[in-house]
Amino acid sequence: MLAALGLLLFQVAVLNEVSLFGLGRPFVYPMILLVLPFDSNRAGVLGLAFVLGLILDSFSDTPGLHAASLVLVAWLRPHVADMLTPKAGYEGADRPRIASLGPIWFVTYAGILLAAHHTAFFALEVFSFAAFGRILGHILLSGLLSLILVVVLEYLFGPPLERKSLSR
Repeated sequence: MLAALGLLLFQVAVLNEVSLFGLGRPFVYPMILLVLPFDSNRAGVLGLAFVLGLILDSFSDTPGLHAASLVLVAWLRPHVADMLTPKAGYEGADRPRIASLGPIWFVTYAGILLAAHHTAFFALEVFSFAAFGRILGHILLSGLLSLILVVVLEYLFGPPLERKSLSR
């Protein structure tokens, strides 16, 4: 819970002020939902997404954009996890983390969900197909920035990776 608050504060106080080339705005707050346990109550996750989105909307002057985008992520999350289920299943992994499922799995999982989030957010923000190029630029640059930051935060603050011993 404390980590979620820290991530929200980081988003509101720092990342909401970042803009790269007028297109790239990193959003790391979806990570709060991305790393929830696989067996989380779906209705609870949807409710949490809505509340977190409204909190961000109130600080960002974006009426409903964060809430709608984050609810989409909450709804898609179990479907994406099912789609990416490893051959051995999620044995030994109760949460989607790099430490338990590996970097390729995590980047794929986070990338799909962040792409969905950013597509919804920027499409709703502009709400016009006349600006398709601008929306696409926002989605691509912001998505890449967000994914890089989410992976860095996962390595910095996630559970420690298992180190393979050189000795037998």
